[in-house]
Amino acid sequence: MKKHTSPILLGLLVALMPAEAFAQLIGSDSPPPASVRRPYRGLFGNSDDPNTPQSLVLSASLYGAHDDNVSAGLSGRETFDPRLQRSGEYYGATTALAYSLAKNVGRASFGVNSGVGASGYYYDERRSVVPHGQVSASASLPLGRRNTVHLNQQVAYTRYYRFLLFPSPLGGDDDGALAGDPDVELFARPAVRYGTSVGFSHSFGSRSSLSFTYNHHYVDYLEDEFAGWRSQGAGIHYDRRLTAHATLNLGYGYNVGSSIDGERRDREVHNLNVGLNYSRALSISRRTSISFSTGSAILVRDDLNLPGTDPRANFRLLGNAQLTHELGRTWTAQAAYHRGLMFREGFDDPFLTDGVTAAVGGFVTRRLDLSVVGRWSLATLDRAGRNGHDSMAASAQARFALAQFVALFARYVYYEYEFDADVPLDSGLPRSLDRRGVRVGITASLPLIR
Repeated sequence: MKKHTSPILLGLLVALMPAEAFAQLIGSDSPPPASVRRPYRGLFGNSDDPNTPQSLVLSASLYGAHDDNVSAGLSGRETFDPRLQRSGEYYGATTALAYSLAKNVGRASFGVNSGVGASGYYYDERRSVVPHGQVSASASLPLGRRNTVHLNQQVAYTRYYRFLLFPSPLGGDDDGALAGDPDVELFARPAVRYGTSVGFSHSFGSRSSLSFTYNHHYVDYLEDEFAGWRSQGAGIHYDRRLTAHATLNLGYGYNVGSSIDGERRDREVHNLNVGLNYSRALSISRRTSISFSTGSAILVRDDLNLPGTDPRANFRLLGNAQLTHELGRTWTAQAAYHRGLMFREGFDDPFLTDGVTAAVGGFVTRRLDLSVVGRWSLATLDRAGRNGHDSMAASAQARFALAQFVALFARYVYYEYEFDADVPLDSGLPRSLDRRGVRVGITASLPLIR
């Protein structure tokens, strides 16, 4: 497994960490929202009313690109997007229509987010069009003075398999900002993804609450023998606010992952959430904030009584930490760490994953903005042998606004991973990959409802 990526991300994390993070905790109250403290806004993409409860945005881009020969000599070449079969240049275009609605009716709230779009590529006198779409709806409904029901439903159509190599800093089983990125999702496996969550919470007063949750995720691959995947879980949690910044968490959760065809063994995870959530601003300036949470999990195998197996359930400590620092009127630096057990499509066992994210971005002028993001993760399967992987992704982008709705952009991307020899991997997926690329083009974002 490659080890050179760890020092790179560690150096980036330290470089972005502000000096105030090491100062004494002397803040008292949470700072006001950034929209109030930092009203500066760039030119590109701004609407007349950023707080409108409803929006409909049409976006499109045209660009030229150059990539390394990421697939040369690798197995599973038939699953690659055709534009990646050679090193060199190609051209691309994207278009998307996104709609969002957020509405409050008394104490109840409702929200809808949806989007449809397509990406097109031209390479070696060949053309390829890749459609995608998603819709999600959520609701929060009060039942009396102390009870609330939370509902959320998501449906998405995607054209690519997702390795889920980079855990979300917030602890979700997704790639965060990298999910849906064509520079990361490289393997052609059309699928429909469903997600459902239901929750109920009861407040005992201003300091304590009890909640029940259930979630279900389902992935159905449409044109492939690759097995679909299902995971679901339920939990009960009690929260007790100790101070203005610290909350005690007591809870239990049960999660199970399995293949849709039933040919793979179910895997069970018991989450024992006995820990602390802490969130606070640092220093007098109120520009630096830190938050962290702790937890634990027990991984249970269904083959405990088989000869030659370890008869003990495995206990793992989990947690999250995030540091955010505001630089001037527009710049923000962030660093985050996440450690958790993640179920992934196509794998029998969950991965114990450590992930680091570092990012910095802001406006150089009102027309020019810059952003840099780096991610690194190290994961292992709970079995004997060389059963892990390391991965890294990084991107840097600059945009220059020609007008309020049109901008030029340049982007550099880097993406690599390597799975150990003992990790069971579908034959259509390469065990390692190393990709670098540059994209230069023009993009437009037009609000139709604002």
